[in-house]
Amino acid sequence: HLYATFKSFTHTIVPVNEKGIVSYSMQSLPGYSSINMFDRDQIDLMDDILHENGHHYLNSFLNHQDLINEDDDKIYFSPWRKALRPIRGIYHASFTFYWALELFFNLNKASESKALSFTKDEKIKIKFRFLEEYYMLDYCRPDLQHGYKNKRINKEGNQLIGMIYDKISAYKKFIEPTLSELKTLDVKKYNEVIELKKELIKTREHYKLI
Repeated sequence: HLYATFKSFTHTIVPVNEKGIVSYSMQSLPGYSSINMFDRDQIDLMDDILHENGHHYLNSFLNHQDLINEDDDKIYFSPWRKALRPIRGIYHASFTFYWALELFFNLNKASESKALSFTKDEKIKIKFRFLEEYYMLDYCRPDLQHGYKNKRINKEGNQLIGMIYDKISAYKKFIEPTLSELKTLDVKKYNEVIELKKELIKTREHYKLI
């Protein structure tokens, strides 16, 4: 189903092989994804391709209707950029990084199947990234609700991101089992996830929104 979604919104991949360049796409060029191939393994490339596809997916809505009443107030903390962002940044990030969560959940299921072969390092990476994306997406939910309450997100935009968060909520029951599995495989990466959780709790306390 991820492949079908990808095929629906991406028609051209432009390979880039240059250190320091992040994969990117533009609303003015729907369906074109520039993907940096430098020092990226297959899992990283799947992540990048689906992330940029997520932008195309979201832009297909934005090109036909307004979802956000945009302003430049940087009052929402982005756990991905570790900086304050306007509502557009949080909305776009939540929509596009959801596809990473979906990818790593499915890869985690596949890694438990004998039909596919994954190395130990790949399994660690997959579990870590699934947990990482879940906690960061979960962090943003109150900010998106605040944005809707304060008319920064309109009704249609709230409905769309609400459907994404319904899907995110369905993964909650897999978090603790995955944490336990990661701890067994790699205590260091497990501790990184625990530190991320603590950091996000502190950040939420610091950036309380009324």
